[in-house]
Amino acid sequence: MSLEESYTTITTIDSSEKSPAALYQAGRAHMQAGRPLNAQSCCEQALAMDPHHVDSLHLMGLLSIHAKQHDHAVEWLSRAIRLDPKPVYLTSLGTALLAQARFEDALQVFDKAVQLKPDDAELWKILGLALVEAGRLVDAILAFQQVLKLNPGHLEVALRSGLLLLKLERYEEAIKHFDLCEELQPNQAPVPQARAAALQNFAVSLHKQKRFEEALALSRQAYELTPAGHMQRRRCFPSISLPR
Repeated sequence: MSLEESYTTITTIDSSEKSPAALYQAGRAHMQAGRPLNAQSCCEQALAMDPHHVDSLHLMGLLSIHAKQHDHAVEWLSRAIRLDPKPVYLTSLGTALLAQARFEDALQVFDKAVQLKPDDAELWKILGLALVEAGRLVDAILAFQQVLKLNPGHLEVALRSGLLLLKLERYEEAIKHFDLCEELQPNQAPVPQARAAALQNFAVSLHKQKRFEEALALSRQAYELTPAGHMQRRRCFPSISLPR
């Protein structure tokens, strides 16, 4: 394919097909190919034909986010949402607001998105990540729990939940999430280390409650997850080679 053929521009659209929808599709293709100026040109032409073409407004917002022009992004995306408050548009607006450290505004927008599409696990994940960024860790865990309710096999969210619970010193709950991670993908870093930390801290907590036997058992489990524990097990249970 020649350079001219691969470098698709707006002039390749037949004049009879230069509708706002066609211009938007061309702009989207330009953005995906890393040609933001061409994408912007397509959107501007589409909006000149139809100032209310909502997909083009959204695309202008995305282009502004990528250019780190977050004020412009908020303006474009707000215009799109006034016409059609789709969850995807709300999510883009929330992203722009987060980039401006406007946490409460962003959280309201993300919350609206999950209200419109409550069965979408990824929207709940995005809300949870925004809550973490805003420093609301307890609320973030609740959002992540909703993700796991909708998609129990979501490894990333199971791990994030476990790490947050570990940070909040909710060790028993953290261990359950790390166990889930092990079920989903065994020996996935940093799960063994994080699980060992949760076990050891939980053991310390139980020891303070004078639950010594339980504390000792957890400490042993934690030790077995450490490199020293692995070496000890290898010495105690060396591999046996079968005769050929």
